[in-house]
Amino acid sequence: MEQLIAGLRIFFDYYNSERAHSSLDDRTPPEAYFGLSAIRQAA
Repeated sequence: MEQLIAGLRIFFDYYNSERAHSSLDDRTPPEAYFGLSAIRQAA
């Protein structure tokens, strides 16, 4: 059960902070919320 929880945490962190969302015009949630579009372009 601990492995499942750890894996879900990793996935949710990725989903909520690194993955681009089509509903956000292909921006990550932090980019959409904070307006940080330059960060992903530099990486």
